[in-house]
Amino acid sequence: MRTKEISIAALLNKLTNAPRNSKVVLTTQTAVKMNKFGKDEATDVKIPNPFLDAVQKVAITEGEIKFNYMDLVNRQRIVEGKQATFIPDNRVWGDSDGALVSKPDGSIYLNVHVKETKTLKYLHNGIEVDKAAFNAFMPPYNPTSRQGVTETVNVKTYKLASIKEAIIGATHYIIK
Repeated sequence: MRTKEISIAALLNKLTNAPRNSKVVLTTQTAVKMNKFGKDEATDVKIPNPFLDAVQKVAITEGEIKFNYMDLVNRQRIVEGKQATFIPDNRVWGDSDGALVSKPDGSIYLNVHVKETKTLKYLHNGIEVDKAAFNAFMPPYNPTSRQGVTETVNVKTYKLASIKEAIIGATHYIIK
């Protein structure tokens, strides 16, 4: 596998021109969204979040781009013995061409059908920290219920600027 440094604009070009259902491996670094306050478990007292705006999640994720979401969910419904009747709602934000999503402010995002998160770590001010250290400040997890499946089809939308590395085909791109 060859390694190549590219700009975000060049990455955008590679993603735009990738064939349908292209496999990708992404290394992303994103800010962890947290509540401003949490509760001390021992005293049940509300406490300010010392981790707020200071934790980054670094993940290496394997998946595919330029997929048909409706088809993926309906295939999973068939596997689970259900009818293929899923029709996705329209996006709440942004315009999508199937792989890329753009917001009116010009931000560009990448839709990824996540197959596996290979590595996941959290950095607090650049130092690795266990999620348990700030878990009390995390918002509750609300899984989607619209798919009507037991094994959810996991789709994530990454801001293009959060992608630090990408493996597309036989090339490992380092985004500079």
